[in-house]
Amino acid sequence: MRILAVDDDPFILELLQSPMWLGGAYDLTCANSVAAALQIVTTTTQPFEAFLLDIQMPGRDGISLCAELRTMPGYAATPIIMITASQATEFIEKAFRAGASDFVRKPLDGIDLGARLHVAAMLNASLRREHRARIETDTLRRRTALGYDDTVASPADRAPVPFLALQNALLELPAGCHALSLFGVRMAPLVPAPGTGAEGDIVQRLHLAGTALAESCKQSDTRIAYAGRGLFVGTTPGRRREVLPDLVEVAGTALHDLWSAQSHPGEPPVLTAAPISTVGVWTGQSAVRALRHAVATLPEPRSERRVRRRLSA
Repeated sequence: MRILAVDDDPFILELLQSPMWLGGAYDLTCANSVAAALQIVTTTTQPFEAFLLDIQMPGRDGISLCAELRTMPGYAATPIIMITASQATEFIEKAFRAGASDFVRKPLDGIDLGARLHVAAMLNASLRREHRARIETDTLRRRTALGYDDTVASPADRAPVPFLALQNALLELPAGCHALSLFGVRMAPLVPAPGTGAEGDIVQRLHLAGTALAESCKQSDTRIAYAGRGLFVGTTPGRRREVLPDLVEVAGTALHDLWSAQSHPGEPPVLTAAPISTVGVWTGQSAVRALRHAVATLPEPRSERRVRRRLSA
């Protein structure tokens, strides 16, 4: 597993390179600044499979690097683990919004870090297996519906975050119950435009839909994440809630404008919204379970079921 570690503290980099910490299972490359890291990433011939980024560094910090990595081809879903010595929650909040997958605190604990990297390695292996299976058996489905592994990430504050990042943020809530509303926004299946690459075209238009939706939220602290198969999920802390009919109406208008501005053919997908639960008070863990259950039990779009029947015939 290829890992790029970025930290301005030479002791941390030396510690990470020690065989007593990560052992021989990982191919570790180190950089002491964001500029050095970007030079390595843009010139390497073999992509990295995980990143360890220090949040606070002189000049550009790890959060800005995380956001830039998410915009690079091939790194939209790569595990990014942030390292911080700060106890301030706003740094973690910004990191998750930038697309971080997880974080660890200094002083580093070798067992904890090793466990998180092990999970990242399992995630990478699972994604590779799923990708191969999709290419071999599901090409037609990819042209008519969205797969679970399609992701949308953006460094902007009002933009979708990865589903894993949203779950991690909820799990980081203080112990106890919190006022929180959960909702889902379903998007009609996308079909790639003629003459375009199926995956790139669909993900580009999915990004437009997610951006329009996130920027249309009335509550500034509402979080939107893409969970797959055309489903966005949202959380709003506090007792104020998004008015879902208004949200999809405003988002639909914004999406139509973006669609036209970028000259996409046809009409933009229709958005429909509904609360995931009428419960208004959650622990972080119970909220994550509710989101996962909603994603797991979501019926497939009609067009996707029709394609699966054709494939199995």
